[in-house]
Amino acid sequence: MLSIDVVPAEPQPNFNPSHKITLTHGSEVDVYWYVRDSDTARPFDPKERDLPELMHTKRLALANTKSVSFSIDADRQYKLEILGTHEFRIRSLR
Repeated sequence: MLSIDVVPAEPQPNFNPSHKITLTHGSEVDVYWYVRDSDTARPFDPKERDLPELMHTKRLALANTKSVSFSIDADRQYKLEILGTHEFRIRSLR
């Protein structure tokens, strides 16, 4: 079962996230920093549970690449990037 914890984020070196999203699956803990690519990009909505679950699924597919882009519906576009072993940046593109 996937456990999701969302808190406001502190600025990080080289980027300024709005939220820190921690996903726990068994003993594995991953941290995702949510960043809006521009002022017109979609802000994070903690009520939308489909994004964290999709981030976890996409993270498993990042074994051979540094990033992956994906959409939810037509108006929600994201880019997931590896920052470290269990640390990622999720960019809201629009």
